[in-house]
Amino acid sequence: MARPVVHLLGAVAVLALAACGGGSSVTSLPPEGANIDTPRFTEVYQNSHDQRNRIRRTVATDARDGTILQQFERNIAPASYRNLIALNDAAYEDSMTLEVVAEVTGGAGQERVLRVLRLTADQAPFTPVAVNELADGEGLFFFRGGTEVYTTLPDGTFVRSVGELVNLKLDFRSETATIDLRTPSMAGQVEQIRTELQATVPFNIQTGTFGGAIDMNYYAPGTTKPVAVGGELRGNVHATAQMLRQDVEKMTTSGLYTAGGAGDPMTAEGIFWGKHPNTFAPD
Repeated sequence: MARPVVHLLGAVAVLALAACGGGSSVTSLPPEGANIDTPRFTEVYQNSHDQRNRIRRTVATDARDGTILQQFERNIAPASYRNLIALNDAAYEDSMTLEVVAEVTGGAGQERVLRVLRLTADQAPFTPVAVNELADGEGLFFFRGGTEVYTTLPDGTFVRSVGELVNLKLDFRSETATIDLRTPSMAGQVEQIRTELQATVPFNIQTGTFGGAIDMNYYAPGTTKPVAVGGELRGNVHATAQMLRQDVEKMTTSGLYTAGGAGDPMTAEGIFWGKHPNTFAPD
C-alpha cells in the first residue's frame, strides 16, 4: 500500500468528537517534546513518497510471506490475501492510509481470516504550535473512531474483532494522550473476543506522536473476569497550524498496538483510527 486496558467494538464506523476554544499562558514549545518509548515498533519513519508518518509492524513468519508482502508493495493482492481495512480515505480528509495484510479463506459472506502478516498506519504530518496559540484554552482535543484487533489463542485459534476508538484525549499541557479502545462494538458478538484498552501515555506536542506501555484486558470466551496482558501502543496525529489555532475540524489520528507474548493467555495485534469533529466532549 503506498493506507493502552482496551475495549474493542463492531463495524468500521466513525463517531462524533469534541474540543473547545480559548487561550493560554504557555508561550513556547519544549525543545524536543516527550519521549515516546515503544521498542516493539521498529518500523517507524516518514515515507518518502507522500511524507506521511508511518507506523508498521510486520508479523510475517517466513520467506513466502515476504514474497506476498512484496506483491502488496506493488499493489498486487495475491489469491487468498487481502487488505482487511476498507477505509474511505476521503472521510478522513485524505490524511491517512491504513493496511492490514491478511490471509483469508471463503467467499463473500463466508470469509474467515486465518492470520495477519502486516499492519501499517500512515498518517499525514503534524505541524506544532505553541500551547498558548491553541484554539482550546485548556489544550484539550478529543477524537473518536474505530479499531480492529487480531487475537491468537494458545491453541492456535485466530479471531478478528471489530470495535471502537471510544475516546482519545490529547492534552497539550500535560503532554499526554488518554485512549480508550474496546471490542466488540455490539453485544452478543460471540465469535469475537472482548478486549478493553484504557491507558494514558506520553504525547509529543512537537511531532504529534504518542505511545508507550499499555495493558489490555482480555476476556477469555465464556468468562466475565478479565486478564491483563502487557503490550505497547503507538499513534500519530495529523494537524496543521490552522487546525490547532482555529479549531478546524479536520484533525485525524491512527496507530497500532500489540499485546502478549510467550506464556500469555493470548497475543494480539491491533489498529485504530479516528477524527476530531469537535461536536461534543465525551462524558
